[in-house]
Amino acid sequence: MKIKIQIFGVIVLTMGLLVSALPPTASASSTPFNGLCEFLEELPSPDLAEWWTNQNELHIRDEIQTFMCDFSDDRLDGVYRMVINWDVRVYYDPFFYVIGRDYGQMTLADENGDLLWEGSREYDYTPPRTFMGKVVLHGRGPNAGLTAKTDVWGDFWVSPIVQLAGNIYE
Repeated sequence: MKIKIQIFGVIVLTMGLLVSALPPTASASSTPFNGLCEFLEELPSPDLAEWWTNQNELHIRDEIQTFMCDFSDDRLDGVYRMVINWDVRVYYDPFFYVIGRDYGQMTLADENGDLLWEGSREYDYTPPRTFMGKVVLHGRGPNAGLTAKTDVWGDFWVSPIVQLAGNIYE
């Protein structure tokens, strides 16, 4: 009898862990989207820090860049402001490329400066000039209560355009 109770306890615990591991949006409705982003400009970055370690490891903190993004869901369209943080190894032979991580914040505001989306992003760079990553945005203002989760990828040998595809969860 004691073994049956222990087995039952293990089953209940396992089921509890499985249910708690499910994403909270599993039951929420979602809207798929895809889109493209193109680099616009690097803005003045008052908190910019850049340093090298070893011979080829570059670290950048708080560089500000803007990207124009066009999505299949108009709620995501606009000029995004991104805070860039790099931890990469830089190579110049046989051409310039980096290997490493890029992460930071990402925001979209309307023409009045009111936030529409804010969140975080993380990319991994691989040779020769490709990257893949994730973006999670949380809706603000008219988008409050929404979450956009997207995969991001690109190949700078082919195009400077960043590609995204994901879902908006309600």
